[in-house]
Amino acid sequence: MRESLKLSMILMGWLLVLFIGGEVRVFAQGSSAAQPTECRGDASLQGMPIRMIKLETRGGWQPVLKLPLAPGDKFDFPTLSEAEITVRKALSSDPLLESLELSGQGMLSFILVTSCVKVLDPAACSAVNHATDSSSCVDVIIRPYSLRLGLQGGNAIPISRSNRATFYSQVPVFLRAFNPSFGIYHDRETGVFESAGISTDLLNLAATMRNEIPKERNTKLNLALEGGKSLNEPFYASNSSLTLLRRRTGRMVEDLALSTSFSVNQQPLAEGRHFNNAARVGGTINLRPDAKWVKGVTIAGGYRWIAHRFFNRDNTRSEETGESSFEGRALVDGRVGDGTFRAGGWLEASAPGGKDFQAYKRVAFLGGYQSEIGRSEQTLGLEVLAGAGRSWGKVPDYALFYGGSSLGSFLYDATDASTLLTMPRGPLLRSFGRAQAGVNNVDRGLRGGTSYWHVNLNATVPIPQLSCPLIPAVALSDNIPAQNNTANPCHIKRPPAGVKTLKDAMNGMVKSGENFLFEDITAELVEQGMDLDAAEKEAEVRTAKVFRQIRPAMRYLSEKGNLYALKPLFMLDIGRVSDNGIDVGRTRVALGGGVQMLIAIAKIEIGYIRTVHRLPADSRGNFVARIVFQNLF
Repeated sequence: MRESLKLSMILMGWLLVLFIGGEVRVFAQGSSAAQPTECRGDASLQGMPIRMIKLETRGGWQPVLKLPLAPGDKFDFPTLSEAEITVRKALSSDPLLESLELSGQGMLSFILVTSCVKVLDPAACSAVNHATDSSSCVDVIIRPYSLRLGLQGGNAIPISRSNRATFYSQVPVFLRAFNPSFGIYHDRETGVFESAGISTDLLNLAATMRNEIPKERNTKLNLALEGGKSLNEPFYASNSSLTLLRRRTGRMVEDLALSTSFSVNQQPLAEGRHFNNAARVGGTINLRPDAKWVKGVTIAGGYRWIAHRFFNRDNTRSEETGESSFEGRALVDGRVGDGTFRAGGWLEASAPGGKDFQAYKRVAFLGGYQSEIGRSEQTLGLEVLAGAGRSWGKVPDYALFYGGSSLGSFLYDATDASTLLTMPRGPLLRSFGRAQAGVNNVDRGLRGGTSYWHVNLNATVPIPQLSCPLIPAVALSDNIPAQNNTANPCHIKRPPAGVKTLKDAMNGMVKSGENFLFEDITAELVEQGMDLDAAEKEAEVRTAKVFRQIRPAMRYLSEKGNLYALKPLFMLDIGRVSDNGIDVGRTRVALGGGVQMLIAIAKIEIGYIRTVHRLPADSRGNFVARIVFQNLF
């Protein structure tokens, strides 16, 4: 009970931060009778006095813009169009746009500026009209919508961000320099586990901290620091990495990277604790094949040295050794039909030191598919995972396979995330605490297995009243009836067939983004010494290759993306852990439910899952929670 209360307080605190930050306006304008509920576009607005002009951008970070409209002026439609163009030009000419998107994050923004004009009651207009309360006035809201899409290969699932455009030069320096992320997790073994991380390009860090325009480079020296600690248990995890990266957008070999990392962890393991300090060095190749279904391929390998200390609960059994390993992994991201997939494979060949240990090998596979079923943002979400692993040789207890919950999210984590660097711990069985499902050995108690398999299913059901489309169906013509153009973008009804909307315009902007990338690659190649004609031909091929993979992501976000959504969540886990192929009992089966909440910069999953088919000593169930905050700007 104390753990649940503490977790609830933490969740409420984070959600409060989100609401204060203005990312979500669940009951935006219209919750009070004094507030107008419609955006107007009829001729009667012409000449009305303007009470207020509001510009809605990401985080409220915006420069002082000289707009052709000001409070106290008479409203005028042509002047409003000029104001929208002024905002669009200011966003496009932001001095940090290219260095932070194209060069920095490997992103590209698609921006379209809209507006909403609301008529106020005469009583609210006295400050503008001064002499009389007998006439109405208007409020003008300018809304720049933005979709940001990744240009580099990697996770094929487009991750929703805020739909507000960002003036990067106004974002706090710390956010731009270190791109922080936060997370909160919970299961019955680790308790409430908080984590945080930062990442920065050391080659541009000094310029960013001086608030200067970072130099655009294809070479990066990325430093990533992340760590977490349980609030009510002794467990912790930390990882630091330094990566030298060379990027060539649109090439077959798109990224080449050399990296080194160091991690320090104390994690639960069956009836004991596992301490490990690891140092790694290795290389990574990211490929962009020009294939129909495959978006990106990651191949990595390297050497790892790790110090292990494992102690069971009563300290009657322990293992302490240093270990050398050669490890490799491969990830494939792609798209099939209206969904996306990821498949991964890991292998290790390890040699522990000391006479009590022998060399051993392990291999594991994990694959998943995700789809949002439906033609609008009201979709039935489906996620399926399946995995298996096996080991050979005399495997130490600390390297056996143990089932349980996971800190990572295989389908959504970045390809270089620490959760994907090492092979899975064992089957994903969320009704158990982390690494708590194993083999009940009569002589040695609970221990891990030498092989495993598992299948997992997540399904979410939409609730239209508790969601908001990432890109609303705003009609781009003034003659649409007012009831179809409410002041709250979340409640806008789809206009009649044939009427062009913001969604249509966003999808149509792909061509402008293609031209932008073409010019950027051309300029880069010319700077490297290539003649203009050859540079343009090369840039055309590379740009077309990138945008063949961007278009489906653009359609996915514009048609099915949500700014926020609260959905019931249903969970199913099936898995087995075996020791040297021996059938040790039965396949575990768990069923559960909860809620999934998406809020632009956060994904929240909370639920309870119960083991309905279990071994006699197995736990009956587990309360699980996962909150991840990212894409803060």
